Amino acid sequence: MVTVVAGPPIGTADADPIDRELATMQDAPTTSAAPGDWEVACLRRQGSTLVIDRQSVREIGNGAVFRWAAPTGELPETSEPIYTAVADCRGKSIEASWPGQRSTTRAGTCGRHLVEAACAAIAR
Repeated sequence: MVTVVAGPPIGTADADPIDRELATMQDAPTTSAAPGDWEVACLRRQGSTLVIDRQSVREIGNGAVFRWAAPTGELPETSEPIYTAVADCRGKSIEASWPGQRSTTRAGTCGRHLVEAACAAIAR
C-alpha cells in the first residue's frame, strides 16, 4: 500500500513560504546582462542596435580602445559575444574585431557612430 500526501499547489496563498520562494526562483530568467555601462551607439536598419561599454573606454594617443556588442536584446548578455575596437578620434576610423568581411568601416556606417560614442566618452 502506498500513501500519498499532497499539499497546495506551488505559488498559492496557502503554500509554504519556502515553496513560494522556489517557485519564484524557477520563474526567474537564467540569463544576465554583461557587466559594463552600456549605451546605444547606433540603431541599425534591421532594427537591432550596436552598443558601447562606456566603462571600458581608454584613451590612447589620438584614439580610444573600447568594448562593443551587437546584442539580440536591449543589453548584451553574458553568453553573447563582446568585441574590442580601436578608434581614431581624428581620422574618424575604426579597427575592430567583429564578424563579417571588413575590419575598417567608412563614414556613414554604424562603425562611425561607434567611433563618435567612444571619442565622446573620452571627452567626458
